[in-house]
Amino acid sequence: NFVTHNYSQAIEDFRSVLVTERDDYRSLFYIGFSEWRAGEAAEAAVYMRRALDNIECLKINFAMIPETLAQIELQNGELDKALGHADLALRMAIQSKDREGNSERASNILLLRGKIHSALGAQQEAIDDWRQALAVEPGFAECWYLLANIYRHRGETRLADEALTRFKALHEEL
Repeated sequence: NFVTHNYSQAIEDFRSVLVTERDDYRSLFYIGFSEWRAGEAAEAAVYMRRALDNIECLKINFAMIPETLAQIELQNGELDKALGHADLALRMAIQSKDREGNSERASNILLLRGKIHSALGAQQEAIDDWRQALAVEPGFAECWYLLANIYRHRGETRLADEALTRFKALHEEL
């Protein structure tokens, strides 16, 4: 049900797991994610925080939990909380044993953290995050686009043009 985007049924299914396994962090995560996709951000955050508490207690690196919580908090304008959770997600992704799979995860988290920094008005930190993501994933078109915008806003025309050229080249490849 989750995979087919039947979120109301997925929520019901995962809640049935919690009847016998109250602290199952995977079910808590998927309920939170489903609630978020169903437009219930406040409820989603409650489940994500429970899932995060459980993985921190168990010392499990599951970066998608704090990453998703940071996305919800960014959407809700809770920027300081979002930044803290993005930082935690990045640490978890870097510490993970699955290095290869988590380089892409780390790049996604850096993209998110850059958006949070940008929303906080910390432009240089946003640029640093997006540049770091591009060092790992040079074909990350969204980072090039965001860099072009922030450089243009700062009046750095040459850098803006270079970033926009990279963005356009990536889209032509598709």
